[in-house]
Amino acid sequence: MQHLDLKKSDTFEQLKEQGTALVAKEIITEAQEQSFDYQAVRAFFDTAIGKKMREATKVIRESPFSLALPTDEVYPAWNKEAAQETVLVQGVIDVMIEDEDGLILLDYKTDHLGRFPTPEAAVAELKQRYTVQIRLYQRAIEQIWKRKVMRAGLYAFDIGCFVDLTKGGTSR
Repeated sequence: MQHLDLKKSDTFEQLKEQGTALVAKEIITEAQEQSFDYQAVRAFFDTAIGKKMREATKVIRESPFSLALPTDEVYPAWNKEAAQETVLVQGVIDVMIEDEDGLILLDYKTDHLGRFPTPEAAVAELKQRYTVQIRLYQRAIEQIWKRKVMRAGLYAFDIGCFVDLTKGGTSR
């Protein structure tokens, strides 16, 4: 996703051509290209969030960050003595999308979710697993880049679903 030309993502064939070109340029290996799920990526670009990404004013991908935070903000269950310490949070933000509504934080997830009985159960699990991560990423963007994140969430490729983790947000 990092190297895809968003303007050439209308068809499966265009995505496949890009994968072949990335191998030829030695940006990815043949094994990586062969494991790439072009159908899932094509389906992503047909979703509301995928379309928003393709039409965005600006898209920033794979942005690393480091942010020092009080320990109790990252690990609220720790004891009071540890709360006085500082922890360094590091991560790589998959995508920041800038459009007329503001900044959107998007994190891709490739978790295998077939073991869940329903898509709703899978979404509940994703929210439980990743809400803290997304909140930390949102805090990093807002503190480092001095930009307000209007929307934050995950895209789960396995179930083809955007999981909105914006406070009060809903999944689609």
